[in-house]
Parts: sequence; structure tokens; C-alpha cells
Amino acid sequence: MLYLKKMGVGLGIAIGLASSSQAIVVPVTITPTVDLTNAYILYAFTFHGSNAWQVGLQVGNLSANQTTNFNFDTGSDVPTQFGFIAGNGDNNNNGVTVGMDMVNGAAALGNAFSIVFPGADEDAVRGSLDSDNTDALSSFFSDFDNSAMQPGNNMLVDFSDGTNGGTIGIVPEPCTLVVFGGLVAGVVRRRRKSA
Repeated sequence: MLYLKKMGVGLGIAIGLASSSQAIVVPVTITPTVDLTNAYILYAFTFHGSNAWQVGLQVGNLSANQTTNFNFDTGSDVPTQFGFIAGNGDNNNNGVTVGMDMVNGAAALGNAFSIVFPGADEDAVRGSLDSDNTDALSSFFSDFDNSAMQPGNNMLVDFSDGTNGGTIGIVPEPCTLVVFGGLVAGVVRRRRKSA
């Protein structure tokens, strides 16, 4: 127990040092299957004990079947989750594309937006995209944990009908990998000592 407390303090110090000493840059690779409009990358970070979502980058428009690479900067915030949202189709369709981790993305396939995100209105979310209402977009991600992506490979899901919309890869910056790698190594070493 004391070991875990020490590890927690060490982890907190390591994250604090990482977040205060340099900006965190996150590389992203995205390949949508349909044209996307008004695309945004968001990220969550811990603020007073809970996740706070904010826009990391307004990506703009992305072309179907073309891979786009870009970076976004989280400042000194250490991201805990990532979000991607964009419009798809023409103005008559008002579809929304959401980036989801592979498990939640697979579960969303074949389902309507209202089933995957109960209580959220797809037309209202699309309106928030079209009007650049970043507060409403942040609220959407705060309300729905299943819309969050983790570092690594993730899926784009095109709504209204829940089809596979392509891939999005988010690569954590090296300092984050070092911190979490150290945590895992400490747990493994502790288990070996007690065995």
C-alpha cells in the first residue's frame, strides 16, 4: 500500500514536471471515407479532480479517402482522452462523424445517433459544428464517455446511420509514454518482489 502511495506521488510529480516544463504536442493521422466539414480535435485533461474538455484544434475540411497528418498542442495540459467530431454529407443531410475507440465504435455501427448518444440531438450537434460553437462541442464530449478516443488507432463513425467512416490515429507524445511505462514497470517489479 505504501509502495502504491509512493508511486502515486511519483506519478503525480512526473506528470506535473512534464506538464509544467514543456508544451505537449500530439500527432494525429486521419483517413475518412467521406468528405468531412468543420472538423475539430478536442482533448480532456484533469481539472480539480474531473475531466475538462476543450478544443485542441479546428481542423477544417477533410477529403474522402485521403490521409491527413497534423499535430496539435495541448499547452501544458496532460491529455487523458481525445475527441474528434466533424460534419459529413451535404447541408440537407446534416450528418455528424464522431471518432470513437475501437470497442465503442464497433458497438455504434448500424445504430442511429440517438441510440448511441441518448438525449443528444444530431441536428443540434451539426449546428454547433457549422456555427463553430466550441462550448457546445466540449459539452457533448463531457456528456458522453463513449465518444472519447484513446491513444492509438481509433474508428470514425458516420451518423445518421452508424457506418464505418475511416480511421484516426492519435500518437501520445514521448513524455506521456515514459510516465505510464514507468508506472507499469513499477507494478511488475513490485509483483515480482512479493512473489
